[in-house]
Amino acid sequence: MSRVVTGAMVRVEGVRKAYGHGAAAVHALRGVSFEVPRGELVALKGRSGSGKTTLLNIVGGLDAADAGRVRGDGHELADLDEDGLLTLRRDRVGFVFQSFGLIPVLTAAGNVGVPLRLRRTPPREREERVALLLSLVGLADHAAQRSGELSGGRQQRVAVARALANDPALLIADEHRSAGRGDRARRDGAAAGRTQRTGHRPGRQSLRDDLPVPELQHPVGEVQQGGVVGTGASGFRQRAPASRIPT
Repeated sequence: MSRVVTGAMVRVEGVRKAYGHGAAAVHALRGVSFEVPRGELVALKGRSGSGKTTLLNIVGGLDAADAGRVRGDGHELADLDEDGLLTLRRDRVGFVFQSFGLIPVLTAAGNVGVPLRLRRTPPREREERVALLLSLVGLADHAAQRSGELSGGRQQRVAVARALANDPALLIADEHRSAGRGDRARRDGAAAGRTQRTGHRPGRQSLRDDLPVPELQHPVGEVQQGGVVGTGASGFRQRAPASRIPT
């Protein structure tokens, strides 16, 4: 059983992560420290390879830090065993992956319904929830199509709907910023916002990687050289000014 911690939705303290050993080691994160209060939509930006995905995976319990502490939704992640992490990811955290991670043999509705099946949600309730989410992302007419029959933008929206299926407290979207995808990212952010406004967990915390932040006007942190630099916005509080450590 993990220790329950009150306060910020996400708190990261001195987190380090390296891949490999010795002189060949790649230091993805170098003493990152920050916190984000509940109910905020926060964007992380940075160059490819700067450590954004590594940081999001650690915050969401998909990966473990080499050092430091991570608290998410009131729990010390280091205190959770594998079953505890599975429960956290299933019930409290929603993920949108860069590659979307849709199951090819399932329809759009089937993919959105996977988290609900894992929680053994009753069929009627599951179907109603799936229909609502697909409607929110503008895919009500594509529920019966398999992922391979959908465009990249529609696949992304299915991934967003699936991430919201279990009404997570923390939504993590690892969005690869590339030409032509800014409009889709804005639509996905709007869909998540509409879900919040329709009564589904108004205190949801969202962390996004490389959202078009000038348009969305949300607090921003920038990942540089294995550390996070805050913009000073109220929704993103850097806990240690020295968290960006030069290589």
